[in-house]
Amino acid sequence: MKTLSVQQPWAWALFNGKPVENRSWYTFDLIHHSEKMRKRHPQWTDRQLKCCLYWQNGVRNRLKKQCETFSGYSSGLIYTLIPEAMGVNVFRTAYKNGIVLRRNPEIVYKIAFIGYRLYVT
Repeated sequence: MKTLSVQQPWAWALFNGKPVENRSWYTFDLIHHSEKMRKRHPQWTDRQLKCCLYWQNGVRNRLKKQCETFSGYSSGLIYTLIPEAMGVNVFRTAYKNGIVLRRNPEIVYKIAFIGYRLYVT
């Protein structure tokens, strides 16, 4: 598997407004997950049932598969599964593209950005 670590300002240039850019996301039903976990762990609190430690890796792996499939269609595409670590304001970027994100949601959107490497000289 090839991965890419991009530093600023290239991360910003790569994922902010370039014409060749795509976004992918995976939708996860946190309420359904919580109900399923409550059956397995009836003594847990709501906070424990929704804890990202129990669902985040699975969601990230599914999103990664989506990105790898999409990237396989065109050589040279790169992706990041954690755009906020590269300085991207995910809430603002999602809003600009018609996705309204909320804190403490019932439905979780795990977002990745896909694009071409930008060569800055």
